Amino acid sequence: MARDIVGTMNVTFHGAAQTVTGSQHLVCVQGRDYLLDCGQYQGRRKEAEARNRNLPFRASSIEAVMLSHAHIDHSGNLPMLVKSGFNGPVYSSPATADLCVPMLTDSAGIHEKDAAFLNKRRARRKAVGMQVGEEDVQPLYTVEDAERTFPLFRTVPLHTPADIGPGVVYETWDAGHILGSTCMALTLTENGRTVRLGFSGDVGRTGLPIINDPESLPPVDYLILESTYGDRLHRPIEAVAEKLADIVTRTYARGGRVIVPAFAVGRTQQLVLMLHELINAGRIPALPIFVDSPLAVNITEVYRKHSELFDSEARAFSDRGEDPFGFSRLRLHPRGGRIEGAERSACALYRSLGVGHVRSRPHSASPEERHRRPAQHHPDHRLSGREHAGPQAGGALAGSAHLWRNDDTPRGCAEDQ
Repeated sequence: MARDIVGTMNVTFHGAAQTVTGSQHLVCVQGRDYLLDCGQYQGRRKEAEARNRNLPFRASSIEAVMLSHAHIDHSGNLPMLVKSGFNGPVYSSPATADLCVPMLTDSAGIHEKDAAFLNKRRARRKAVGMQVGEEDVQPLYTVEDAERTFPLFRTVPLHTPADIGPGVVYETWDAGHILGSTCMALTLTENGRTVRLGFSGDVGRTGLPIINDPESLPPVDYLILESTYGDRLHRPIEAVAEKLADIVTRTYARGGRVIVPAFAVGRTQQLVLMLHELINAGRIPALPIFVDSPLAVNITEVYRKHSELFDSEARAFSDRGEDPFGFSRLRLHPRGGRIEGAERSACALYRSLGVGHVRSRPHSASPEERHRRPAQHHPDHRLSGREHAGPQAGGALAGSAHLWRNDDTPRGCAEDQ
């Protein structure tokens, strides 16, 4: 789905178009190709394998990658790009580069374990005479492939123009989505003509804990705009804190435990900070809090390293000599697995593979068992979602990438527009 800009400049949408994952947008300027994000498509195994393994462009032809943020649906196919022959620079914010180390390493480990599981299952089936393929399943990429990616990162601070190729100047602003997330404006010049192309990345909402509110891009001629939550209004963040306090208090009163599936990046840190504030304010009991996710523990260390990106609320802890992610009731489990020594009443945050992925007891449990079972709290999936992006985004196909011209005429990348 290519869209011309000016002359031979064009943008081709290879991912996050008519879907919400696998962000990859190819920009061609002066005959050279640049990639905005290199996300991993996430879906059913066979479809995801085919889309992620078979890149829709020649990896060695890419001059550079400009990365909006570290979420896997925006960064997760970088090791595959490198494995396929890319050896150019990857431009990002400093925090994004640091987050990508544990995240891409973790992603590679998952691919390796997934392949090992499939090969083990294949061997079992072959042993009982079932028809199976001849070749072992190979991981999409390995930890070694991920480690070859990290030296390619070139960090650029916010609001700092950088020449990244002939006729291409890159500059970023805070997108307020996760730590280090950016939106970007590219100044593109070809045959004496200059245009400004904006790319929103994923835009956060105002008032989120820890990170600053999203900044506005300067005026651009064309805008690639994410629109996953473009048609929704979100409840105030205070409503989330009230709900969390109510669940914790009620569960604690009956001697139960609160078990929270939470994304390792962003959501876990937001919840830890929110629980810290609720305990300090006396709104919930000072119960022990366990973070049982090796990735979340590593990500939290990156958050600590980049306190310069904290908002005033999070900085207030540092001003008082406190660590927002290290208060006395918090227990981190960097190895994961079984939590030993947990008191009867506790709050445990564990890694979620996706919103709502949680195992619960069957509905046939007795009333006494239901009374004793842990409270499973699903954080509002819009907690770190996007604010309403205005009437233009509201009219876009949810989850797709769209190219807007500055004459207010929508030019959707969807085939039916």
